[in-house]
Order: sequence, then C-alpha cells, then structure tokens
Amino acid sequence: MANTRKKKAEKLVDEVQEVSGISDELFDAVISDIRKDFGDEGFQTHFETAKSFFSSGNLGINYAISEKANGGFPEGLVTEIYGDHSTGKSLIAYHALVETQKRGGWAILIDTEYAFNQYWFDKIGGDNERLVYKNYDTIEDVFNYLDGIVDTIRIKHKSNVPVTIVWDSLAATSTKAEIEKGMDSSEMAMRARKSGQGFRKVLGKLKKNNITLLIINQIRSTMQMYGPDVDTVGGKAAKFAASVRMEVRKGKVIMGEDKHGNKTEIGINGKVKVTKNRLRSPFAVSEFVVYWDEGIDPISGYLDACLREGLIIKPSQGWYAYKNTPEDKFRQKDFAEVLEKHPELLGDISNLSLDKFKKYAGTEQYEGTDDSVMIEEDEESLEELVN
Repeated sequence: MANTRKKKAEKLVDEVQEVSGISDELFDAVISDIRKDFGDEGFQTHFETAKSFFSSGNLGINYAISEKANGGFPEGLVTEIYGDHSTGKSLIAYHALVETQKRGGWAILIDTEYAFNQYWFDKIGGDNERLVYKNYDTIEDVFNYLDGIVDTIRIKHKSNVPVTIVWDSLAATSTKAEIEKGMDSSEMAMRARKSGQGFRKVLGKLKKNNITLLIINQIRSTMQMYGPDVDTVGGKAAKFAASVRMEVRKGKVIMGEDKHGNKTEIGINGKVKVTKNRLRSPFAVSEFVVYWDEGIDPISGYLDACLREGLIIKPSQGWYAYKNTPEDKFRQKDFAEVLEKHPELLGDISNLSLDKFKKYAGTEQYEGTDDSVMIEEDEESLEELVN
C-alpha cells in the first residue's frame, strides 16, 4: 500500500512538472490584447518604487530611509514625519525644502500652524523669497490646493523640475464642519474621514507627476489599556498613504558656552526611527544633532554613515576609531577634528552607495533636466501658486 501511494505521488509530481509555464509568445499576445481593449493609460509591466531620491541634509537620515548616502526622501511619494513637540520635525522638513531649492526646484510650504520660522529657514540656507508659502485652515482647502498645484506646475506651465510640498501640520488642520458649526457640535472622526477622502483624491496625481509630499504630524496619548500609549492624529489615512513614516524623538540636551563664556544649552540630540518603509527594511534608526545656531549638524550624519559602512569602527562603548588608525580613539564630539586630520574620509563618504538598493529603485539621485533651473523672469507661475 505504501509503495502504491508513493508511486501515485511520484506520478502526480511528474505530471505537474510537465505543465509548462506562460510562454513569452502567450504573454506578449495577452498584453497586446489588454492594451488594445483597455488602453495604455495606467498600464505597466515594469515597476519602480521611487524614480529618484533627494537628500534630507543629513547622511544618517538618508541611510535610514534609503540605505544610500546619496539617497534620502523618495520623490513622488508621501512621507509622514511625526513625534512629540520640540523634537525637530519641522526642521527636518525645512531641510528637505532647502535641498529642493538647491536643485532648482519648487519648495512649497502649507502652514496650517501659522508657525513658520523664517529665521531657521534662512539660517539653514533657504531662500525665503523663493519659498511658496500658503496658509490654510481646513483639510478640504489643503487637498484642493494640492490638487491645483499639480495642474499649475506640471500641466499649465509644463515645468519638470523637482517639487517638494510640506504640510505643517495635519494635526493642526481643522475641517469646515468644525469651523462652521463650532467645536461643541463637531462630528466624530470628521478629520479622519476627510483625510481619507483627500488622500484618495491626490495620491495618484502626486505619484504620476513625481511630486513629493511631506506631512508633519503630532502624537496624542491614547486611552487604550493594551498597545501603544501614543498615536498620531487624523486617523489611519496618513499611515496608509505614506510610503515612509519617520518617528522623531528628542534626546539629551547639549551643553556649551555662550559668547560670554557662560554654560548654556546650545542644542539637542535627536533620533529618527523609520517605522514604515516601502523602499527597504523598516525600523532603521539614525541619530542626529541640532544646534540652535545652525540647524541639523551634517557631521552627525557623517559619523552615522561611516559606522554603517565600516569606515569608522566602535571598539568600545562611547569610543570610536578610524579604521586605518584603530589605535587613535576619539569621542563623538571630536569627530570634526578627525575629519580635518583625515580629509580622505570625506571623499569616501561622498562615494558611499549601496548597489543592492538599485533593484528597488530604477534610477540614481535626481540629476536634473534642461528645466532644472527656474528662470528668474518666470514670476507668473510663482504668483499663481501663492495666490
């Protein structure tokens, strides 16, 4: 009996193995008929998760998101940056806008908190005159504006430069019903429902036109007995819409001296954890440093990148060493001096790139087009976006 069952099983396996797969001729014929019957619009057989990436201004954060030193935020996708107050969420978004301006692109800020800091933006290298700044109070208005931006830039003016939009913040944006009827008569989950409707409206349009959206969000304490004790505002729509979600936390305060030699707080340590990532493995962590007089310190990103690539080793807790001179140990605060002593490190850092990531992304970092620099005389489109 056992031999009989074994022979029957082997016969079935042989029959399955003889079944041929889809031939190239059959595949091409079916695809041709689908294109003929349903059209080419929205039809793809080859996919790219992200066409390109642009720097966050910090190598460590770039690595956490894209596993590339010359990577960073994915273009054409939604990224949610959330966390507690005073952690550097808006500052990270400002750096993204500055990097977009450096590439000759459109930097657009939707400020529903009415809290834009021109000093910070100018301090980190931003051009306030070239920032498209807009205030809105309701979610409906924000999504209508997002929809209109695509038409104005990509369709009407046929501008193909990078576009980065920062919405600061989803938590501070109300709904029309809440404003018109008053807070006492606000409907349950109205903001969450309007967010869901809005993302369904604009997600495809942003992706097709390669426009990047960064959403700043806040956290609130939950009433749950089990599970996380904090959650983001606005329901789950932003969580599902975002290809990348970054939690920002504040670390220890950095002490230093002021111009009079008195001890004072000069900055903070911060930490980014990528809690969702459609581009690579999630839960990557990167630490960064914020100084009050210069923004996010890029040196902190260099150290993180060097550790990931093995250019810097960590022989013991709190101590680091250059791989070529492991006997010369140094502390994190002394890394700037190490870079001065070993300038070849900067060259190694600039060449860092993980080839394995290319299977997820079709192209390298955005290299620009003939339209990659905004013409000084083209004030009409800028005026339209502002108004």
